[in-house]
Amino acid sequence: MKTKNKTLAASLAASLAVLAAVLRFAMRGYDVVALILLVGAAFVALWAFVGGVVFKVAAGVAGVVALAVAVTEIPIVFNAKTDATDGVEYVVVLGARVDENGNPSYSLLWRLEATLEYLNAHSDATVVLSGGQGVDEPMSEAACMHDWLVGHGVDEDRLIMEDQSTNTFENLRNSFAILEQRTGGHDLDGKVAVVSSSYHLFRAKLIASGLGVDVSGVAAFPGNPVVTVNYFIREAPAVWKQLLLNAMSAN
Repeated sequence: MKTKNKTLAASLAASLAVLAAVLRFAMRGYDVVALILLVGAAFVALWAFVGGVVFKVAAGVAGVVALAVAVTEIPIVFNAKTDATDGVEYVVVLGARVDENGNPSYSLLWRLEATLEYLNAHSDATVVLSGGQGVDEPMSEAACMHDWLVGHGVDEDRLIMEDQSTNTFENLRNSFAILEQRTGGHDLDGKVAVVSSSYHLFRAKLIASGLGVDVSGVAAFPGNPVVTVNYFIREAPAVWKQLLLNAMSAN
């Protein structure tokens, strides 16, 4: 490649890398977009300065990964909807980050709004608010959800707090344990709906299935389309991990 073209390629690669760094470290929710830009920068550099077999191998690996992500996105997208039935008796709301000022983060707010809408339409449903307190959170996610829902007119008697969990697996395991105790160990299949972000529902259902409970979903939809795409793509590796964990636990 001519020196002039290499200079242009180097400038493009550097620009993509800088933009990736800005998105990753200066803005929240754009990490996958940043990763794609960074990979693009690497490909431009490989094409301009290495080429040949190395570039072809890298392109092949990237193609396989992209295909795997695309296939995984099919069930993620298919389950990114509300499919809770009238037979649901209990709602488990999965927590998300609480801001430093004690207000729900955008992700948590979207989940709370979806919860409120569902509860207003299903007055008999009992709710488990699931989420512990992270090191950078002023209160537990469960407490934040409780205060928000009560402040928006939900009867406090309908709310059960689970404030010890630190991840989705613990959210569901601890919530199911509370509900099993409450129901005297009766089967929970078909009686539980999980509220979470739309992109997260498929993995939540996988985890619930691994715990022996068949659940439906109530979807909360992020407001920013770019952030939404970012979260959907980022979810694919998490699904791969969960499928592996389910397979290992079944053996």
